[in-house]
Amino acid sequence: MTRVGFRDSFAAFGEHLHTFLIFAVLLNSALTIFLTRGKDDLKRCAFSKG
Repeated sequence: MTRVGFRDSFAAFGEHLHTFLIFAVLLNSALTIFLTRGKDDLKRCAFSKG
């Protein structure tokens, strides 16, 4: 494998990794918001029933 080919493949891998990291962070924040809101809704339902 030539040095240029290795650099190109590494750059492509870096781009994919960057995209994956952004996706993971967005997914994580979305899940956190969803879970906290879900817990609040559950508490509200429990309090209103109780």
